Amino acid sequence: MRALRGFLVICAALCAIFLGSTAAQADPYPVGPPAAGVSDGSVSTGSSVRFSGRGFGAGELVRITVNGKVVGTVRASADGTFSTVVKLAGLDGDVVLSAAGVESGVVVNANVRVNAGESGGGGEDADDVNAGDALPTTGPSIGDLAKYVYGGTAAIMLGTGLLWFTRRRRASV
Repeated sequence: MRALRGFLVICAALCAIFLGSTAAQADPYPVGPPAAGVSDGSVSTGSSVRFSGRGFGAGELVRITVNGKVVGTVRASADGTFSTVVKLAGLDGDVVLSAAGVESGVVVNANVRVNAGESGGGGEDADDVNAGDALPTTGPSIGDLAKYVYGGTAAIMLGTGLLWFTRRRRASV
């Protein structure tokens, strides 16, 4: 009877560990209507502008184009927004910046007037091309977390088994 009780305690502990807890998941942010904008609507040739948009999926890859020519990709943040710096070298007149979500197919556009008569100045610094594109990493990775969970589970099982074995041995003496 005591052995059965010990076995049931071990089973209950394992069920509580593996079935009782689930990972907390945040609700996804409501995605606003797709929209885009630029930091400056009129710049000189060779300048850069910050191109931002919203309405994409969390972590979605967004393809950036200038007048239909792909100039790069960025990853949307958890709330479906992106922001990147685009250099407008060798262009004149009205320029269309577009961002297209690779998975969702969402497309947003913004217009910029490039004045060829002026040189340099205006817009964003070209050295910031990838500034702000990456999300910060906080907390342990899932691999580290799994090590702790499995290690803790093994320690509890080992302790329970040793306790059961010791009590069983004392009962037989």
